[in-house]
Amino acid sequence: MMEQFEIAAGWLKLYVGDGMHMVLLAAALLYIILYEKEKIRRILFAGYAVLFVLLYFCPLVIFGMGKLIGSLVYWRMLWLLPTPVIIAYAMVMAWKRMAPGWKRTGLAVLFSLAICLTGQNVYLQNTPFTEAANLQKVPAQAASVCTIIRENCREDESVLVAAPEELTWYIRQYDAGIGQVYGRRGGARTGGKRIRRQLLKDKIYPDILCQDAREIGCNFIVLTDKGKRVKLMEDRGFAVVGRVDNYVIYKDTTA
Repeated sequence: MMEQFEIAAGWLKLYVGDGMHMVLLAAALLYIILYEKEKIRRILFAGYAVLFVLLYFCPLVIFGMGKLIGSLVYWRMLWLLPTPVIIAYAMVMAWKRMAPGWKRTGLAVLFSLAICLTGQNVYLQNTPFTEAANLQKVPAQAASVCTIIRENCREDESVLVAAPEELTWYIRQYDAGIGQVYGRRGGARTGGKRIRRQLLKDKIYPDILCQDAREIGCNFIVLTDKGKRVKLMEDRGFAVVGRVDNYVIYKDTTA
C-alpha cells in the first residue's frame, strides 16, 4: 500500500514542479467551500476536486490504473483535475464580492500578479518549450530530411521513403506529398511491415532492405550512420544524397 502511495505522491511532485499552482488551488477550494452559497456549485467544484484527490491516492485505483495504462503515465490522471477552472472561478467569485471601483481593479491586478509570480515563464531557459524552427513546428532534422529528398527527385518523380520511426510522424506533418512505405497500422503497403521491422532493429540487412524497397517502389531510405552501412548501401545501388546530423539519406540509383 505504501508503495502505491509513493508512486502517486512522486508523480504529483513531478507534476507540480517548482510552480505554486497547487497552493492557489488549495486556497481556491477553501474559498469556494466557505463562500459559495449554491450547494450544487460547491459540489461541482470543491466536491469533485476533493473526491478526485481521494481517488488519486487510493491504492486500489493506483494499482488498477497501473495495470491498465502503466505506472509511468499515471500522472496523466492529474489532467482530470480542472485546476485552472477552479482557480479562475474562485478569483471571479472574490472579485464580484468587491464593491465596483478601485478595489475591484486592485484585486484583479493582485490576482494577475499571483498567477504570474507563482508560475514559470515558458519563454525562459530550462523549460520544456523551444522556439519552432519552421511553420509546421517539427524538428529541424525532419525538415532538413524532407528538403534533401525534394532536392534530389525529379519534378515528375513520385517519392516513397523509408525512415526511422522517430522521423515518420514529422515527415508526414512537414510534407504530406512525401509518401511513406508504411501507414498508420504499420504496413498499409505490401512489404511495408518487413521494412518497418528492419528499421526498428539495431542491425540492418542491406540485401533484404534494398530488395524490399525496390519491390514496392521505395526510392529513398533514411538510416542512422552506423558501422559500414554507407558502403553496404552504396554497393547495392543506394547512393548517399545528403546527411542530417546522424541521419544519412539514400536514393535508389537504379530507379
